[in-house]
Amino acid sequence: MPLERVPTVQQILDTFRAGDSARRRRLIQECSATSMTDMALMAAGMDMTTMRAQALDFLAMSYANSGPLDCATNFGAACYQFSSEEYDSSDPRDDVYLLCAGRGAISWMTSLQRQGRHTEILAESDTVLAWLGKAGDTQNADSLRLKQIEAQLDLERYDAAEKLLDAIDEAALPRLVQVSFRALRERLKQRKGGGTMLSEEADDPSDALKRVLGVKVEKREKPASPKGIATEQTWKDVQELGDATRSVLDKLFKGGSGELAIRQEILEAASLFADPVAGRDRARIAESEAVLLRARDWMAENNFPENENDACWGLYLCYSRTAREALAAAELQRIRGNIEIARLNIASPTERANLSARFPYLYPALCTMLYKLDRPAEMLEAIESSKGRALADLVALRGGVILPDTALASSVRELPALMQRLDAHYHTFLVDTDCTYTASVFSDGSVRTGKVSLGQEALNKLASTLEDHTRRSVPAVPRKFGDALAPLVSHLEPLVRAGVIHKGEHLCYSPDDAIHVLPLQCATFLGGPLVKTVSVSRAQGAHFLVELMKREPLRPKTFVAVEVPAAQDLESIPKLRAFRAPVKWLADNVKKGETIAGEQADLARVSAAKLSNTLVHFATHGVFPSKDQKGQAANPYQASGMLLAANGKLPDLDAVARGKAIEHSLTPKCAVELELDLSRSHLTLQACVSGLAREGIGGDALGLEWAFLQLGAASILATHWDVRADTTSDFVARFYTRWLTKGETRAVAWRSTIEDFLGSKGELAEAYNWSAFSLSGDWR
Repeated sequence: MPLERVPTVQQILDTFRAGDSARRRRLIQECSATSMTDMALMAAGMDMTTMRAQALDFLAMSYANSGPLDCATNFGAACYQFSSEEYDSSDPRDDVYLLCAGRGAISWMTSLQRQGRHTEILAESDTVLAWLGKAGDTQNADSLRLKQIEAQLDLERYDAAEKLLDAIDEAALPRLVQVSFRALRERLKQRKGGGTMLSEEADDPSDALKRVLGVKVEKREKPASPKGIATEQTWKDVQELGDATRSVLDKLFKGGSGELAIRQEILEAASLFADPVAGRDRARIAESEAVLLRARDWMAENNFPENENDACWGLYLCYSRTAREALAAAELQRIRGNIEIARLNIASPTERANLSARFPYLYPALCTMLYKLDRPAEMLEAIESSKGRALADLVALRGGVILPDTALASSVRELPALMQRLDAHYHTFLVDTDCTYTASVFSDGSVRTGKVSLGQEALNKLASTLEDHTRRSVPAVPRKFGDALAPLVSHLEPLVRAGVIHKGEHLCYSPDDAIHVLPLQCATFLGGPLVKTVSVSRAQGAHFLVELMKREPLRPKTFVAVEVPAAQDLESIPKLRAFRAPVKWLADNVKKGETIAGEQADLARVSAAKLSNTLVHFATHGVFPSKDQKGQAANPYQASGMLLAANGKLPDLDAVARGKAIEHSLTPKCAVELELDLSRSHLTLQACVSGLAREGIGGDALGLEWAFLQLGAASILATHWDVRADTTSDFVARFYTRWLTKGETRAVAWRSTIEDFLGSKGELAEAYNWSAFSLSGDWR
């Protein structure tokens, strides 16, 4: 009866180097039997060393395919070492040794990979690659490089994997190796992505697999999806590719052992929750739970964090369906922790921001559990962890450090003391499918959470209605709009009556999803607009706010004004006068400054100006993609901006409307790539729709404000929609007078200006005019 032992590499080498065929056969018979044991016994029984090399190759390949994996590791390493030594000493060179050395190395690395021993692959493979290169074995060398890349991906070292991928010429690879190469490239793309993508632009799992297999991907419009997909959806999408592809995948997963087989178990166990009936059956859930627990622990022990996360998500579903909220929250926190570790292995902040997009339901699900468990501090931290990733990272990088996610949690914990010091309140949102979660930090240091009946669909509808009304020929804010926004702040009303919030204090809020385009200042509160009770500003997250408030507030003594009317404006003297009025105010009252105007105000001239530690005033036209735009044209990172001169010409509004004047646009992408230095500056964007944003896949509010805050701006005054030039000019001049000459804070100057509008007897009192202006960043 075979002992089924696992001989060491040295024992295998000693046995196969010796001239005793019976000893070789006995060693093979003592190991686990495989489909190729008989062939290996026959080859090992021969005296020719080439046959011994082939016997080792047969065993290494069969063990790598079907296990035991520790046998595969040792026989693969022995096959490579034995065959490479024989090849180096043979004269003339015998290509049988070269073939066996290469295949033995692949079997060796494959077994290490399936055991989660990724660091060993990286430690051993460079030496093997050097030998294969010297011997001229390009095909096995290419496959081995892919093993290195896969190891880097499994270790979530995404930048290192990308560097290795970029060093390989895909066109020079054999076709089968090309498939593996493309699979790794797709996997890296899915993980890194980009924080400046919209969720609609994220890749479809089935499309990605089609590209890997060389199947043509048909272009189609992707509908806007709710905020996430369940993990099991990936396997469902793959199954839709057809019987032939599914058969290949089933063989790939079910025919192996180790990581691949357990990954298949995770997918099958999680697929239970795609069934609306079986997914509620407690007995079936218990069965899935047992499988997923074992799979999660195996993946964790063997260093497969991506697959571990898939198992954790399945367990979250098990626990949430059976009302075990604490266990469900623990699994979600485990996913979050794994993602946060992975983020440290990507240098680019905008790429790091994308990692949590693989589990877009993560933060809403976590907030649901924490709200049920009444854990407000953790819920505040979860909400903040969902947003502004790229911006927080870039703020940190300006200080010369990479931001660990523990710093985000640390910033959240600093909020109570900060709000007490500033005598202000912080209000943050996370929008879920059918509700919105809130967390507030008040000036007394208390933290409270809430749940609002407005969900994603309702908020999107409200934003769409607002856009329709404000883009009419006679624009207006819809009637009852303030009442529709009221639920976002109505739960704060008792705190005014209780003396926690006082009239005239400041409320800083961090929006999410469609709230980015909704002016919270006009929400009905205590019978009137919110701004009647408190001043209001926006921030893109707690970390950004905490870091910003560590700086001394700036009241600028210099200015840079950029004045760019459109070609059509030259026909209207009143419009030109309105454009120039705030610039003239700055020249008369601040005195020290620079004005860049007309045809001279192009990107080159603006980017050459000193824009840090000053007041930067843009008087121009703004653009922002409408709700009807699709694809990249809908992404404000590339398609929003302010119009400048180009090629010695003013922008033409008709050409801009046709999308034919991109060279005139200062877009967020352009500003970031130009690396404009806006450190500690205040920016006034006297331009329509300059304050709008759309949420990116990394949780950042993509738009001009995001870009300018990313580039160091301290505060920004911007608009939500198209406002008449004379109205904007009036608002800005009043704001400047109160802030720069009367010494009021930015928040007080902003609120006082709105109160002036509200107190007027003309059209300025209409919500369309006064609620269009938002203040972001430092309100002091």
